[in-house]
Amino acid sequence: MNLEQVFRAGGGHVHLVGICGMGMAGLGVLLKAGGFKVTGCDSTLNARMVAMLEDNGIKVESGHDVSHMDAGVDWVVRSAAVSSDAPEMVRAENLGLPVFPRGVVLARLIMEKCSVAVGGTHGKTTTTSFIVQLLQKSGRAPSWCTGVESGFGGGAGAGSGDVIVVEADESDGTIAGYESDIAVITNVELDHMEHFKSEAALEDCFRRFAGNAKRKVVFGADDPRAVLLSGGLKNTVSFGFSDKADVRAVDLNITGSSLSFMLIKGGESMGRLDLPVTGAHNALNALAASAVAFELGLNFEEIQSAFRIIGLPRRRFDRIAEANGITVISDYAHHPSEIKALVRAAGGIGAKRLVAVFQPHRYSRTLALKRDFPAVFDGVDEVILAPVYAASEQLIAGGTMWDLYEEFRKHRQQSGRSVFCATSLREAWGYLRGELRSGDVLLIVGAGDVEKIGEWAKEEMSGLGAVVGAGKGKKEFADLTARLSKKSVVRFDEPLAGKTTLKVGGKADVWVSAASVDDLIMLLKWAREHGVFAGIMGAGSNVLVSDLGVRGIIVQLSGDGFSGIREENGIVIAGSGVSMAKLLFWLTDEGLGGLEFMEGIPGSVGGCLRMNAGAMGHGICERTEWIRYLNEDGSQGMVKKPDFGHGYRRCDCLAGRIVIEAGFKLVRCDKEEIKASRLDMSKRREWMKGMRSAGSVFLNPAVGDGAGKLIDKAGLKGCEIGRAMVSREHGNVIITKEGAMAADVMALMELVRRRVEERFGVSLKSEIVFLGTNEIIRG
Repeated sequence: MNLEQVFRAGGGHVHLVGICGMGMAGLGVLLKAGGFKVTGCDSTLNARMVAMLEDNGIKVESGHDVSHMDAGVDWVVRSAAVSSDAPEMVRAENLGLPVFPRGVVLARLIMEKCSVAVGGTHGKTTTTSFIVQLLQKSGRAPSWCTGVESGFGGGAGAGSGDVIVVEADESDGTIAGYESDIAVITNVELDHMEHFKSEAALEDCFRRFAGNAKRKVVFGADDPRAVLLSGGLKNTVSFGFSDKADVRAVDLNITGSSLSFMLIKGGESMGRLDLPVTGAHNALNALAASAVAFELGLNFEEIQSAFRIIGLPRRRFDRIAEANGITVISDYAHHPSEIKALVRAAGGIGAKRLVAVFQPHRYSRTLALKRDFPAVFDGVDEVILAPVYAASEQLIAGGTMWDLYEEFRKHRQQSGRSVFCATSLREAWGYLRGELRSGDVLLIVGAGDVEKIGEWAKEEMSGLGAVVGAGKGKKEFADLTARLSKKSVVRFDEPLAGKTTLKVGGKADVWVSAASVDDLIMLLKWAREHGVFAGIMGAGSNVLVSDLGVRGIIVQLSGDGFSGIREENGIVIAGSGVSMAKLLFWLTDEGLGGLEFMEGIPGSVGGCLRMNAGAMGHGICERTEWIRYLNEDGSQGMVKKPDFGHGYRRCDCLAGRIVIEAGFKLVRCDKEEIKASRLDMSKRREWMKGMRSAGSVFLNPAVGDGAGKLIDKAGLKGCEIGRAMVSREHGNVIITKEGAMAADVMALMELVRRRVEERFGVSLKSEIVFLGTNEIIRG
């Protein structure tokens, strides 16, 4: 049974797989209004979507299950996010149930009324929304379906009038099958590379869309591709700022919250339109909507009146929070042209500082357009990149956040404007909530779940306005210092870069130099009671601190209680905060040998034990008899050598534990022999002296060549990103230069990983530990 037969039969039970996307949910609402029984399911349920669907009598199931096909279903609609070989689709095929893409069904559904289909790379959602509102406010009661939620009745609705207005999505190519009465093409740019293999294929899709229009094609006169694809057709109306446009704007006036222009139609001045929205791009959207409204019989006075009170769809320059002089704007922009328009509009607000967090959408788009993104953020003082929102795509090499960061770094390196990377949305907001200041405008940019940051901002700024933008330390941690002894040192907003050997990274909300085990126990208890992160950082020799810093407390065990060395019954006992250099000097003076291979390793005892640090085939655990530790709950314990569970760069027994001190069994040796052995090891590491590095970056693979040789064979020595470089001396060492960022190191590590895997099929594992919002480092 084909789709035409389904509609002619009328009624029946349709199941929508992937129903919680706005486009699918909207289609469900229209099908329900058209007399079908509608059910649906999705892997992730959106509460707003579910509420809208249930209000329309549509049952929604959580998750995907083949049993959904056995509940009297007559036919199925599949979201583009669900693959054609998914289990439910296979089950439907086995049962002989017809399965249709969402765009194909919507294209058929609109044939029941006078139809307007709006397509284009940018502006189609807003243009659709404007057309619907013009019709509603003039009493035409349209039906509609948009790609997002709107302020005029949700993302879809079944009106009593004779017009239906829909957003026609080109992402899966189904727009080519629309046969609307009026087709609108706002503009056409290269996008949706996951579907279109070439620009020619994209253009052909829109060409067919325009050619199928039964009554009129409305197209953007300022867009070369829209002109090329539509200009040669009969029955067209153009819109734009161009003198050649049939419907055009002159005397454009834009403020931070409004815009107005004189509308010219067919060379005649119709009057002035005033809109409570900003941005030149929205003037174009308004022109497109006006052109359609004229075609549908509305007069200028109706259009003029409606535009005075018109609203934007959700996440279109959406001012979601304002407090303490901070304004937060959330926007769906995810293509360079859209972001450029957003930044231009935001510039009209008059912010002291413009900050943006940007979540790229799809690996394929990031790969294809990564060189275009940095320039469109010119005018933004600080950009925070979040991980790519995959949107059902598998990882594509060259299309990650780190690849995009490399392009941003090149573009911004000389401008003095900052670009950072967040490993999660939570990390991005954790940084922003403390760094935003009065006069700042924050842009939340992207088409994925980056909008969560907006939800967090709205919640915290409305209920806890004094927290956001008020700094990160003293008020929230005010009673911490009162609990610790005077020997422990507490500092707020403490820079961590200087406490690491890479010399990069941001600040810790609170930094504590703990003087004793009792103070450490007290501190951990306080953090647990207050739900605050607390992590231990040793000598910083194997640590990469995020540029966004650490939300919570970083503790260094550097007080007297952790820095002592003594000998008892032939065992040398050293505190976890003792540096390896200090321990080796002490051992040399006492004539005790066995740890000379640790010469030049800059870690502390605790950190070295945790990683079983070593060299020349040896590890520190070989000489360790026992380790005394502290559990996270404050209880103490001891583990002896047979239970270490140690191996290459690991000591399993220390997982979830903090080293307090350890006992080493060494041998009596001639002091001069010890010195000579240490000198020999020192000469081997001579090339590393004075270098800003963390030593070996990657663990050696279990078999085959070591990491350094693989990196060398891949031709990566000397490779640079920003101010970080793969050492020319040793491939498994990354060095930083003055002005380096932690993200430079991370991006370079990702590049090295990818190149080695592509060349040799070996996946390198990091030896360096990343310290960000959610990472705990002990020892």
